[in-house]
Amino acid sequence: MQRSSRRKATAVNVKLCEDGGAARVVSAASLGPLAPRIRRRRAHLADVFLPGGYPHSVAPGYGAYQLWDMAQGLTSYVRANLAYKATLEGLGVGDVEASVMAGALANVAKDASSSLAGLLLAYCSGKDFGRRVRQWRLMADVANDCGLTLQMLAPWYKDHFVFIACLAAACHCACGVMAGATKASISQHFARDGNFEELVSKEGSQEQAVNVLGLLLGYGVLTVLNDSPLTVIGAFVILTVLHVLANVLAVRQLRFRTVNEPRFRVLFDRFQQSLPLDIVSVGDAEPLLFAGWRPLGCSLADVAHVPAATAAAALLAAEGRNFVILEGHALLAPDATTLDALEARFCLAGGRAADWPAFLKALAAAGWDTSTPLLDDAGARVRWRKV
Repeated sequence: MQRSSRRKATAVNVKLCEDGGAARVVSAASLGPLAPRIRRRRAHLADVFLPGGYPHSVAPGYGAYQLWDMAQGLTSYVRANLAYKATLEGLGVGDVEASVMAGALANVAKDASSSLAGLLLAYCSGKDFGRRVRQWRLMADVANDCGLTLQMLAPWYKDHFVFIACLAAACHCACGVMAGATKASISQHFARDGNFEELVSKEGSQEQAVNVLGLLLGYGVLTVLNDSPLTVIGAFVILTVLHVLANVLAVRQLRFRTVNEPRFRVLFDRFQQSLPLDIVSVGDAEPLLFAGWRPLGCSLADVAHVPAATAAAALLAAEGRNFVILEGHALLAPDATTLDALEARFCLAGGRAADWPAFLKALAAAGWDTSTPLLDDAGARVRWRKV
C-alpha cells in the first residue's frame, strides 16, 4: 500500500506558473529529474558569461548593452573576413605577376601607418576619451567601418592600393585606441558592489564567444558568397548598416551619472524649461555626435584683447568666487573646485547667478555626480587680487 501511494504521489499533475500566469501542466514525475538539471545548466552558462548576482550586481542597461555589443561584434567579424579576402587579392594572392617583395613592403607601410595613427590620436585626444565616453565609443566603430570599407575598395584601385591600405590600417588602429580607452569607463559604469574586475573578466569571456561565432559565421558567408562581386558588396553594405544600428542602440544604453559637456547642455536646457533632470531622460536626449564648446580655464593670453575697464568690472562681479567670466571666457583660480568649474559653465551658458543654487539642488535630487571633473578644461589657472 505504501508503494502504490508513492507512485500516485509522483503521478499527480502540477501546474507551473510564470509571472503569475499558468504556463503548462506536467507531471511531477517528469518534472523532478529534469528541472534541476536545466537549472544547473543555465546557472553554469550564466557563471561563464555573466557576473555573479546578475542582474542586481550591475547597473541598469547592462544586459541590453552587451546584447547589442555582441550583435555589432558579429557583423564586424563577418565583414572583416570579406575585407581580408579583398586585401589578399590586392596583395596579389593568386596573381602570377604579383611580387612577394611588393606585398611585404605594402605590409610594412600598413603597420607603420597604423602605429603612427595610434600615436597621434592618443597624443591629441587622450584627455578627452574619459570626458565623452559615448561619443568616442561610437566613433571607434565608425572608424572601424571606414577601415573595412577602404579595405574592400583597395583592390579596385590597384594603382593606389598601398595608400588606401595604409588609410584602412590607420582607421583600424584608431578604432582600437578609442575602444580600448573607453572600455574601462564603460565597465566601471556598469560595475556595482566592487565587482569591476569580475565584470571585465566576464566581458572577456563574452568577446571570446563572439570571436568563435564570428569566425564560424564568416566562414559560412565566404563559402556561400563565393566570388560574386555584387553579392559580396551587397552583403557588406547590409552588414555595415546593421553594425551602425547595433552600435547606436548599444551606446544608448550608457546612461552616466557624471556631468560632461554634452550632458550639461541637456541639463541646462531642461532646467531652463522646468523639465525633469532624471538620468534616463537626460541620457536619452544626450547627442551622440561631437560638439565643440569653449573650454574652461583659459589663459590670460586668451583675454588679452579685453579692455581694462571690462576686466575690472568682471573682477568686481566675481568677488568671493574662484572664477571670472570675461567676454565668453572663464578664468579659474588655482584652488577652483569641480563645483566652481560647473558654476562657471552654468554662467557661461547664460544662467543667472541667482538660479545656481536651485540648479545644483535639482542635480543632487536627481542623483547626478557633480564631484567628477569631466567638463572641458584648458588647464590654465590665474591668480587675481584687489590692489
